[in-house]
Amino acid sequence: MGGHEGHPFGALVNNEIRRVMLRLIILRKISEKRTYSYEIVKQLSAYPQRKAFGNRARFKNTVYNTIAGLHRDGYIAAQRSRSGKVAKVYFTLTPKGRKALSEARKAFGTAISSMRRILE
Repeated sequence: MGGHEGHPFGALVNNEIRRVMLRLIILRKISEKRTYSYEIVKQLSAYPQRKAFGNRARFKNTVYNTIAGLHRDGYIAAQRSRSGKVAKVYFTLTPKGRKALSEARKAFGTAISSMRRILE
């Protein structure tokens, strides 16, 4: 990616950026409406950036693991719902998740502005 394939630091930075971005994208999707894991995977699978995570199965596992981590860390809350024989776990943002998303928006805005000034 971006000419950093052979450089360990570049690969590390790219992986960390992807990890953080995926967490934020998932928080954003959940902030829009109460949703469940498969719906998030389906929506994110359409993004061209998905390929940076590897094949579809690896990407799907990465999304599910990221959702589990967000839940474990208290950024999202889970609620089980049953419709007939089908049970789904719906996710919503917790106050901690809303705060993290808001702070991340500000931090990314500042970082992008700073990088533009540096790179001009």
